[in-house]
Amino acid sequence: MTSITLKNRAIDMFETAQTATLPARSIARKSTLAYIGLHGLAFERAQMRVKQVRTARKAFFDGLVIKGEEVELDILARFKTTEIKPVAKKTVAKKATAKKAPTKKATKTVKTTKTVTADKYTVYIENVRKYDATANAAKITAIVKHLGIALQSRDGKFVACSDESERNTVRDSWLVKKLGVKGTAKTLDAKVAGICTQMKADRLKCRVTFYYLLAKSEGKLGAL
Repeated sequence: MTSITLKNRAIDMFETAQTATLPARSIARKSTLAYIGLHGLAFERAQMRVKQVRTARKAFFDGLVIKGEEVELDILARFKTTEIKPVAKKTVAKKATAKKAPTKKATKTVKTTKTVTADKYTVYIENVRKYDATANAAKITAIVKHLGIALQSRDGKFVACSDESERNTVRDSWLVKKLGVKGTAKTLDAKVAGICTQMKADRLKCRVTFYYLLAKSEGKLGAL
């Protein structure tokens, strides 16, 4: 609402007030208060629009940060699974020193090291060991195999603690069905929430790490 519009509306209210059966001083005061009120309303609406713009900008920035972390994790996973092939050394031949004897070439075979292939589970093992330095690699591998192709999607790779349906999925499919933990829904929900709190420093909570920590907290690593 522009200042011209506010002024016009104040003038209209002033003229209306003049026709009322009120004392002139009362009419003038109410007209003035109405004019001030219109300015106050315009100011509040302007503040609201500024707040909405700031909120939208923050949400956009946070979205970019999450996307960057996701890309970073994918690049790290690809780097870990890249096959490294050493260059084989050429064989070295030596000439025979005897003049009369048939010349024979002595060859020295240089053994090449075996092709080193980075374990595709390494990235998950390293992530778990941020929370448990002595984490069992075999148990982590078992969780990765259990999740299988689900880890190829963003929703499958990470646990969204802010999503109630996601927490319910972790509770029912992993805690109850896979690990065999029993209890009321409230009790089981508290166990899942506990791991959410433990991993609160990670914006993107790796599902493999989440499941490992949940299994460890319940003493169920032996069931994996």
